[in-house]
Amino acid sequence: MWVPTPSPVERLEHATVIEAEYRELLASPRQLVVDRYRDGFRAGDHELILGCLTGDVTWDIVGHATSTGKAEFEALIDGPTGATLPRLVVECEVEGDDVIVVFGAGELEDADGIRHTFRFADSFAFRGDLVAGVVSYVVPT
Repeated sequence: MWVPTPSPVERLEHATVIEAEYRELLASPRQLVVDRYRDGFRAGDHELILGCLTGDVTWDIVGHATSTGKAEFEALIDGPTGATLPRLVVECEVEGDDVIVVFGAGELEDADGIRHTFRFADSFAFRGDLVAGVVSYVVPT
C-alpha cells in the first residue's frame, strides 16, 4: 500500500515538545530575538517582527527583493497576495559573533489554495540586541 511521504514541515512538526519547553532556558538572548521574529511571521504579527529590528534594518531576499528601513521591510512581510501564513520549521541554527544563521523548511497555500513548499536559509546580523540585517535564501521544493 502506497503511503504519501510527509513534507519536511510535517515531519518536523512532530518533533518532541521537550525542545520547545527548554528553549527559553537554553537559548541565547539573540536566539530568542530570532524566535520572536519567526513567531511574528507565523502569526502575521507585523509589530512583533518590527520590534526585533533596528530602524535602518536591511533585508535582502536573494533574487527577489531588497529593503532598507522598517517601512520597506514591513511592505515585504506578508509575501504573496492572498497567501496563507507560512508554516515554518527550523532544522538547524548556528550562532557566531554578531550573526545567527537559520536553516529550515516551510509551506503555505497561495490565493488559489495550491500548497507551496520551500527550504530557507536566513542570516541575521545583529547590532546590540536587535537585528540590523537579514539575508534570506528561499528555494521552492
